[in-house]
Amino acid sequence: MYYLDGQTSIKREIVLSHSGDDLVIELIGDTFSSDKITWKKEAISLEESMNTGTSILKYGDFPAQYIYLSHDEPILDDLRNTLKRKDFGEYVTDYALKGKTKTLIGSVLLFVFITAAGYFVVLPKLAEGFVMQLPMSWEEELGERIFGGMTNEQLLTDTLVTLRIDKEGSRLLQDFVDDIDKNESDYNFRVTLVKDDLVNAFALPGGRIVVFTGIIDLMNSEEELAALLSHEISHVTERHSLRNLAKSFAGYFFISILTGDANGTLAFILQNADTMNNLRNSREFEEEADDVGLELLKLNGITARGMIELMTGLSELEESMIGDSEIIKFVSTHPLSKERVEKAESFLKSQTDIRENEKLTKKWRRIKSHVNLEY
Repeated sequence: MYYLDGQTSIKREIVLSHSGDDLVIELIGDTFSSDKITWKKEAISLEESMNTGTSILKYGDFPAQYIYLSHDEPILDDLRNTLKRKDFGEYVTDYALKGKTKTLIGSVLLFVFITAAGYFVVLPKLAEGFVMQLPMSWEEELGERIFGGMTNEQLLTDTLVTLRIDKEGSRLLQDFVDDIDKNESDYNFRVTLVKDDLVNAFALPGGRIVVFTGIIDLMNSEEELAALLSHEISHVTERHSLRNLAKSFAGYFFISILTGDANGTLAFILQNADTMNNLRNSREFEEEADDVGLELLKLNGITARGMIELMTGLSELEESMIGDSEIIKFVSTHPLSKERVEKAESFLKSQTDIRENEKLTKKWRRIKSHVNLEY
């Protein structure tokens, strides 16, 4: 057994004995003091650990003195009958009786608040800042590998998002998007048309845009298609899908920062590739994509009326399909709001340089005819 005086880390061997209501401590071979140390038994607490086989005698508050001894020390049999053993509840009770209940509760609540804030606010922001520094080549590789997983039935046997690509429709859609001025963006935009009645479209990191035939069916003009594509192009240029991933998998991105293991995070994201077309864009991201998308329409001389008509059509369809909302996936991942429509209407009023674009009109008619003929 040994003794700690609470002021130094020196362990001193001791011999214990009783003297009435006192516990007497005699230091073996002590060169510091010839006096024996006396503890009042009423001020001693006994803590016993069944896992380590060690008992601890504690005396005083601060600095507290300690004696460490094994369970089988003979003197413990007598001490157990006379000393007070404290469990966790008693320590809390003692703390409260000393008038520190509010401090204890406050400390616990502060800890919970800081932990929650770190996980739900700080960590996602750190992860978002981290991915914004990633090179475009990494982002493009991520998008391609996610897209490859979505279109490979062997890799996604247990998921519902295996995409059935319309090759001819994709070629026509790509031809359309190639004629839209992207404001000198460095991204290589690749658009894919998917055979599916879902009213949906989404953007992947790096320039991949996926459009479902269900949303083409809903459209009546090339302006609506241009508005949709401009919106999705903006999601790419503003890195919304990558930032969404960072927020959703913030813990894994944080581990990547600490360990430098970007491949580990990439592998995890690929395992969850089927969540990409279900990630809900925040109101902030949607408004940002609207703003940038409207500017792209203006740059191309395309009326913002297409954006208004597209939003209105989606909203009306949502209202008419209560109970079957899964079919209109675009609204669940791109939340509509009255403010977004009003902003587009305000933008239209100030738009002056609207030009006819016969090339886009012809390409739109080919796309619409193809979808109507095939489906």
